[in-house]
Amino acid sequence: MSGYVSSGGLVSSRVFTARILKTAISRLPSTQARVVRKLARVLSNRTGLGYYASLEIVANVGVRLLEAPSSQISTQISTKTTTTTI
Repeated sequence: MSGYVSSGGLVSSRVFTARILKTAISRLPSTQARVVRKLARVLSNRTGLGYYASLEIVANVGVRLLEAPSSQISTQISTKTTTTTI
């Protein structure tokens, strides 16, 4: 799958998406960027989707959470502890 960029050349949509995700993650505060990367790695390892596909999913979830009214988002933190190996 290819698409056009403003320069007029063909570029793979995957490469273009990866570039956008890298730029977006570099603009986050370091603690948030670390959490986003960790979530993407865990999702990638558990599903086999790949890092950038998982990063895209995490980004989409973040966008949806920003759009949702805060009254619909639970602010309770679960006390159940789980261990995740990365």
